[in-house]
Amino acid sequence: MDADTGTAAVSAQYQITNRQELIFVRVENNREPSCYATETLLLKKSKLPVVSNISDLNLCATSPNSEYAIFNLQQKNAEILNSQAVPSDFLVSYYLNRSDALADRDPIVSQIQNSTNPQTVFYKITATDNPLCHEIGSFDIEVSALPEVRISNAFYKCDLLNDSKENFDFTDYNSEFLTTLDPAKFSVSYFLSSADAQNDIRAISGQYECTATVQEIFARVQNIDNSSCYSVSVFNIGISTMPIANKPKDLVECEDPLLLNTASFNFNEQDSQILAGQDVLNYSISYHADQYVAGQGTDPIASDFRNTSNPQTIFARIQSRNNPSCYALTSFKLYVREIPKLEMPEEYIICNQDEVMIYADSGYEEYEWSGGEKTRNVTIRESGNYWVKVSKNHGDITCETIREISVKKSLPIEISDIKVKEWTADNNSIFIVVDGSAQYTYSIDGVHYQNSPAFTGLQSGGYTVYVKDENGCELPNRQVYLLAYPKFFTPNGDGYNERWNIKFSEFEPDMKITIFDRYGKLISSFKGGAMGWDGTLNGKQLPSSDYWFTIERKEKEVKRGHFSLKR
Repeated sequence: MDADTGTAAVSAQYQITNRQELIFVRVENNREPSCYATETLLLKKSKLPVVSNISDLNLCATSPNSEYAIFNLQQKNAEILNSQAVPSDFLVSYYLNRSDALADRDPIVSQIQNSTNPQTVFYKITATDNPLCHEIGSFDIEVSALPEVRISNAFYKCDLLNDSKENFDFTDYNSEFLTTLDPAKFSVSYFLSSADAQNDIRAISGQYECTATVQEIFARVQNIDNSSCYSVSVFNIGISTMPIANKPKDLVECEDPLLLNTASFNFNEQDSQILAGQDVLNYSISYHADQYVAGQGTDPIASDFRNTSNPQTIFARIQSRNNPSCYALTSFKLYVREIPKLEMPEEYIICNQDEVMIYADSGYEEYEWSGGEKTRNVTIRESGNYWVKVSKNHGDITCETIREISVKKSLPIEISDIKVKEWTADNNSIFIVVDGSAQYTYSIDGVHYQNSPAFTGLQSGGYTVYVKDENGCELPNRQVYLLAYPKFFTPNGDGYNERWNIKFSEFEPDMKITIFDRYGKLISSFKGGAMGWDGTLNGKQLPSSDYWFTIERKEKEVKRGHFSLKR
């Protein structure tokens, strides 16, 4: 009505009081006001959105050692619209940058993975009934580190008092689970069950008294900035009974025949003495050549060990299998006893189809031969291989040595002839003839042997002939005498050179010696071994002159010669 009458017009700066109001508009001709027309205008009022401080959105990384996560930005809608009177009046959209938000370009319509950490996200609140009514704000999306589940060592303590209880301070193990994580950004807490660790309730505080040999403990490593970023690791604790190292007996062995003063020792037999009833499943034993390394548990020696000194001390370490720090030490000695040292030959020869007596070294308690004899010596009549075992009792061990012996028979030999060349002062010779096929050596003094059976340049006199075969077998020696006769004699009563005779003729008693004067008259005749001619005939002294002789010997040619009688 007011529009038709042109009255009660509103001012150009009109403030509506309701959500919307209908206004009537009058358009009239300035020259003729009665010429007018009316129209209606609907005025609406939209709420302007309010932007407040929005908290950052923090998620755990998708995996340990990662800086990325998948964010659902829609979960921030309620917080963004929280201050608005009627949240349905507004629409919230998200953008990667402010310019996209202003231009309403490329809104984020699904979940997003961060590309940096942290990363700023922009949001836009727009009135649902008026797109021009909007505000822009931002917040950060941030990825919190997810700690890794650790496969931890077990932690055992020695039951020092053997009272079946020990206290554990789990803070000592924090570094085991943090490893490279910053303790200012991550915390570690400990629980008796997995459920408590997952729910972060009933954490163990202070000292924990353990009474079990094995017990599971759960460690929760948590990101301090985001309690939902955590991992739970399980590990074992327990108490180990202190072992008792019982002292075993010393070990005694006989020395190695090839490596004197050393022997091989097997320590396995010591285990049961050291354990003395303690369960082998709970304890291990190692052996060491030095007390320090035994205490460290390093440089164990093999159970089959050869000593390096005599005697030698060996240290044994018995330790808990689940807690090597629970250990005890003991020791024992290694002694190497001397074996009999046999100097007897290894080869013997039976000479001339006879027998050989073999003697083992003296000074031992027991003897045993391959034929069953228990004496020090045996008589062997046949060639072959034999052995003798001798024993020496040291009190704590009896050591034995076996000597293998080879016995051979030598081929039979015989001196069939001895040929001589004699009757000179120093150019005589001996030639030995042996009946046999082996290699022989010859001697005429029993000391110096030669391969040749001929001996030349010999002085007259007696010689003993020796023959050995290649095995050292000797024939019975034989005496040989190289005869000689004096060129003159002087029976003048001075007691020197008073008779003429054939030297060494006493060794041929069957020899016949006949003396003639130069006319062939028989002067004297005597046998070998007689005193010889004294220069007389029928008690009358014969004059100085040359005299002749003949020597007749069994199976030898007659020897003729002459000599002088000088007065």
